[in-house]
Amino acid sequence: MARILLIDDDAGDQAVELGRGLEAEGHSVIFSGPGRQPLSDVEEVQYDLLVTDAIKTGVSGSNIIRRARACKPATPIVATCERSGPISANTVAQMARDLGATHTVQRPLDARYLARIISGLLSPDRPLAAA
Repeated sequence: MARILLIDDDAGDQAVELGRGLEAEGHSVIFSGPGRQPLSDVEEVQYDLLVTDAIKTGVSGSNIIRRARACKPATPIVATCERSGPISANTVAQMARDLGATHTVQRPLDARYLARIISGLLSPDRPLAAA
């Protein structure tokens, strides 16, 4: 199946559980989290699809989305969204789409639901992302 680069600033149970769930669905997951260089991973790691926080601590999710879109314009990007202070999850999702995210998903994440989204995004019938 797909090679997924999962960038998450949460090295806790939720990120690990999501990665395991995607692997159980047949995907190969490359985790980039705390202690890694996510912008370098976006440029250097071979992946079919990127999953990243729209807003994250450390390196900004917006920088990750911009860099991924610049380096790999046709690669689907799924941005995970949640409320950030006074900013609603819907506003965060719109900002991620404006930056180039192909799809947005609100947290908390369900691996099976995300796997269905990934299957649709990687379908041969899917139009290429805008450059």
